[in-house]
Amino acid sequence: MKKIHFLLKLTLLLCSFTALAQPKYVIFDEEGKQGLVDLQGKTVLAPVEHLGKYNNFFITFNQGISTIYNQNLKVVFRGKYDEVKFGLQGNYIVKKNQKYGVVTANNQIVIPFKYDEIYNLANGYKVTLNEKEGVVNNKGKLIIPLKYEDISQQNNCYKATLDGKEGILSLDNKTLIPFMYQQLQLDNFNTETLIVAKNEEDKVGFINTKNEWVISPIYRLASPFQNGLAFVRDEQKKSMLINTKGEVVIKGFDVLEYYNSNIIVVRDYRWNYSVYNYKGELLDVYNSFYENHYGEQVHQVSKQGKYGFIDGNNKVIIPLEYEGANELREGLIPVIKNDKWGCINLKNEIVIPFQFIGSLGVFENGVAVYNKGPESKMGYSWSQCGLINNIGEVIVEPKYNRIEYLAGNIAIITIGNDEYLYDFVKDKKLKRLTPDVLINSVEISVKDNN
Repeated sequence: MKKIHFLLKLTLLLCSFTALAQPKYVIFDEEGKQGLVDLQGKTVLAPVEHLGKYNNFFITFNQGISTIYNQNLKVVFRGKYDEVKFGLQGNYIVKKNQKYGVVTANNQIVIPFKYDEIYNLANGYKVTLNEKEGVVNNKGKLIIPLKYEDISQQNNCYKATLDGKEGILSLDNKTLIPFMYQQLQLDNFNTETLIVAKNEEDKVGFINTKNEWVISPIYRLASPFQNGLAFVRDEQKKSMLINTKGEVVIKGFDVLEYYNSNIIVVRDYRWNYSVYNYKGELLDVYNSFYENHYGEQVHQVSKQGKYGFIDGNNKVIIPLEYEGANELREGLIPVIKNDKWGCINLKNEIVIPFQFIGSLGVFENGVAVYNKGPESKMGYSWSQCGLINNIGEVIVEPKYNRIEYLAGNIAIITIGNDEYLYDFVKDKKLKRLTPDVLINSVEISVKDNN
């Protein structure tokens, strides 16, 4: 009996095709197999048993053979393995006969097939054997011995667990912090680092790199310092931000919502969002705060049902005068006024007149999803979906369950339970695709028993 277990972990993008990353190919489904078509619907890779996408690569499994193609569909790796994952420096983590190893693109062995698991680290691989973990470098040499229950890399050091206690190791296997703590948290290790440490009484404080308590262990939980402040919660479940002397700078909140180098946003149990500077001075209070997810330092806020935008210094750049809003992207902000959606720019000038009723998405490659509805509201309702361009023209009528713009005149539409590659200028379905192809993460697993 031969058992083949093939596992691919994929990360696909949902609604985020940017001008720098427009897709050339799309996965389709045909009789339980998957292949690739170009944006004209032409098959460029015949259906195989399993096909997935990882970043700019396509990974297939067919008749026991794993193959990885680049974005131009050139084969960059192929081999007869039960499992394949991307390794470091152009190498691959593979599984064969129930053991993991690392091979080059030409299938030359870098790390022998003897480990139960192998995972990427920044400068090598975490390996597991008989429930013990260690670290192997890129040349296959064991640099941290296989004796730890757990090990992870924290930039320039390793955090490890030995006999149930956590400690810190250097990259060359020297003990920096002894194995005596219930839990440790840190981002990196240098002379100014303060490390979150939990003692045997389950109390949390901060130690320095000499293993000395700098802030006594009196807290229920804590997070590492960022810009000179750290989040802590005491035994009464009260949240605070403290400085490196242990002094309370901000208190009276439940959740640390957002921070940058200039402001901190916290939320209380009444869902009020307070904005502070790093001196602990209250700058403003809002009824809602939404961080921009597209790299823009422009955040949506509201007071008493009116929406506007602030920058990363809490300066109001769009007055709080709208009934609803979406996020800034590609220079356009969808907003609601008099129960209709339109778009403004960062000068609060109207770019697209207020004419759409329902909901309006953010712009991507000059196109936004428009959901037609009986009233204007924030959020999406996956019905009556169409597309508008950045001058407010409806380029796809809002009549589909779901729609995702790709490039040019091509989109993916959902009709019933099926998805199709669609030319909206010709009003033509080009190809039936894999259902739910645009999901955030996919795990493909197949077992073949012979």
